[in-house]
Amino acid sequence: MQNSIGKKMKLLIYSHAYPNPVEKARSAFVQEIARQLSEEMTVIVVSPVPYFLNLQRHRPEIKVPYHRQESYEGRKIEVYHPRYLLLPKAILNPVVAQLQALTTYLCIQRLHQAYKLDLVQINWGFPDGVAGGLICRKLKLPYIITEHQGSIANLLLKPYYRKLLVTAYNHASVLISVSASLKQTMEKTP
Repeated sequence: MQNSIGKKMKLLIYSHAYPNPVEKARSAFVQEIARQLSEEMTVIVVSPVPYFLNLQRHRPEIKVPYHRQESYEGRKIEVYHPRYLLLPKAILNPVVAQLQALTTYLCIQRLHQAYKLDLVQINWGFPDGVAGGLICRKLKLPYIITEHQGSIANLLLKPYYRKLLVTAYNHASVLISVSASLKQTMEKTP
């Protein structure tokens, strides 16, 4: 796939749920999306992970590197795992997206400078859509959000979360839902 000036398109996938050395099977479908898209375009992945993920998952012997490469039939995908602070949900859940944006902004800014990204594909409205949306708007990068969370309806009922999500959704170039019922939920949101 080529961008508007005939060069190979450069896509950044932003997802906290991309598989990593500690959680190898986590949301493997996102990894499969990256693999498939890498056949047609340059794909870079930014997958923020909380500090001490290996200790949280009782796997202290395994480390998640900041940067690694995946190879598929000669194609390479650069994967970055910037760290963010994750405290108990009751304390920080409302600001997880903002913390994630603060700690991943420089990584994405540097990647944009190096690759001249064409588009960012973000999985999940919260926290990734909110965090990635903040970053993309600041960097003037177009983005799409693919909403997977059936539980997003619960967040949309809370004014604080609704405001964050609606802002992220409204600024996305494209908003994709993975089911008809999820689409209906999102369409009901003002």
